[in-house]
Amino acid sequence: MAARPAAARCRVVVSPAVRARQTAEALGLPFETLADVGAGASVGDVLRVAGWPDAAATTLVVAHEPTLGRVAAHLLDEAVERPLAKGGVAWLASRPLDTCGPEATIVAQTSPQSLARS
Repeated sequence: MAARPAAARCRVVVSPAVRARQTAEALGLPFETLADVGAGASVGDVLRVAGWPDAAATTLVVAHEPTLGRVAAHLLDEAVERPLAKGGVAWLASRPLDTCGPEATIVAQTSPQSLARS
């Protein structure tokens, strides 16, 4: 039996906003709709829902700006927000607690244009 792609093994948490749910549906993966990551969510709300940094599985959060940019900036220990393009993707991974520097590192970041299907 072939291994499932990493995305198929992750937990997907989605804002109740229509556009966020449409994005999640396009992934073709099961997802949870949670108001805790909806418009106006705080950085703490998103991190708590994602189980950062101790979640047993990868968590994909489909939510809103400026919250997601603030989450990224917080985890990367940046003084200013890191705006994400509408429909863009940022993949952050936790760093071991015994290393110096921010809590996370960017694994990948891309714009919606690069995700478009040809």
